[in-house]
Amino acid sequence: MGGVSSTLWAIQDYKAWKQVKGGFPLTPSVWAWTYYVQWKKYSKTALAHHRRLLASHVDRRQYLFELPKRGGPKPLEIKWPLPQRQLTQTITKPILEQLEGYFHSVAASNNIAIGPSIREMHTGWLCMLHDRRCGSIHVNMHPRDALLAIEAGWATPFALAICGTEPGPEYQIGISCVLVYAPRDGEDLAVVKRLVDAGVRFALNQLPELS
Repeated sequence: MGGVSSTLWAIQDYKAWKQVKGGFPLTPSVWAWTYYVQWKKYSKTALAHHRRLLASHVDRRQYLFELPKRGGPKPLEIKWPLPQRQLTQTITKPILEQLEGYFHSVAASNNIAIGPSIREMHTGWLCMLHDRRCGSIHVNMHPRDALLAIEAGWATPFALAICGTEPGPEYQIGISCVLVYAPRDGEDLAVVKRLVDAGVRFALNQLPELS
């Protein structure tokens, strides 16, 4: 009976995971691989090592300073680490409209294109706004900025940034990619804008200079 129960659970869990539609190949092998990532992500050893990598990065620049602490409890995430999604404290329509307007303003002022992500069919990949019902954002940041955002409670590491393993080269993620929680109100939105702006400045400063 144990084998039958395990098989039924696996089938049901795989079908539920496919409904999230996060941009990864929707195959049983990738579904199974997410559980390895989950185990690795929540390993205390892996988390401590990841924080040491962020804090000791050789590039000493930073684009963020003195973030306020995020108030209230930490949002819950869906059970699978990939795709990574916020489950509670999701965004409201008025805040979403302001956030999307901010994305377009930043893109226009920095000559950045907005379009479907290579990895997921949502906006951008200097930063990436997820499902509009969720409002969480993946942002590639300077390692020290990422650590600051995590320690202040505004973000959590992306699972692949911690475990350093991916299903293929098209999914490569740096160590400082974080999930920024959806803003709950205007005060949150002001901080989230600072995080996105820091990620944009970090990304633009990585571009080679044109001769």
